[in-house]
Amino acid sequence: MDFLHIMLKYIRLNNICDEIAVFFTTFIVPVPYTQIKLCLNLMFSRKLSVFGNMWLMKKVFTGLMLIISSCILLSSCTVSAPSATKDNATVVQEEKTFSEKSIYISSVVDSRKFQKKADDRSVQVIADDEKDIDRVIGLKRNTLGMAIGTIHLHENQSVTGITKEALIKGFKNSGYKFVDKKGISPDTVIAEVKVVKFWTWHTPGVWDIDINAEIEAVITLKNQSAENKIQIKGSGKTKKNIGTEEAYHDAIAIARDALLKDLKKKLH
Repeated sequence: MDFLHIMLKYIRLNNICDEIAVFFTTFIVPVPYTQIKLCLNLMFSRKLSVFGNMWLMKKVFTGLMLIISSCILLSSCTVSAPSATKDNATVVQEEKTFSEKSIYISSVVDSRKFQKKADDRSVQVIADDEKDIDRVIGLKRNTLGMAIGTIHLHENQSVTGITKEALIKGFKNSGYKFVDKKGISPDTVIAEVKVVKFWTWHTPGVWDIDINAEIEAVITLKNQSAENKIQIKGSGKTKKNIGTEEAYHDAIAIARDALLKDLKKKLH
């Protein structure tokens, strides 16, 4: 009876191994059917008394399930990897194409409108006898708000020069290649810039003063197929005990950086 009982279990085991082998080779990994079934038979029949030990049977079944799960994960990774690599290669190529756009700044014009007098410190004011307008960035005032002089950029600087230099950096950071007049191609974007505000002033406080600055420009972008106009702005503020000219220059630098952030936002 014991021998007959063992043989019946072995036949049943063989049928189970046959079904598992078919499923394994069909849906999991491309391994020959005979090899899978042989491995299963050897694993289960190595000690037939295992069928009398339910605890050991559970361990064997759990191990088999772990093997199948691992194979599923490995096979899925193997299938998906080539397509992912192909997609990444396409994205890199598209970014490279975008970064090859070129731009040429044809002109930067100081188009600021000045007033002769204003109580509002943020309004651009200029004296009638001012000759170096492209370097004027503010008006010196006393504690009563009366004008006592003009704030200029350094000798080697100008409003249009600083603006152009900043925009070149901004366009490059946005993926454009800056070219000179000789490098213009049919697809090159031509930029015409008008500076409408480039101004700094201070606001008195109890213990210190606020040094403010604002820069604003209108840019016309055009090529053979389209034309677009954008307006960009940047503002800056710093606190100082004394309103020195360097303090005003610091505020202008902060406003310039804010202007570039707005440029990048408008371009995208």
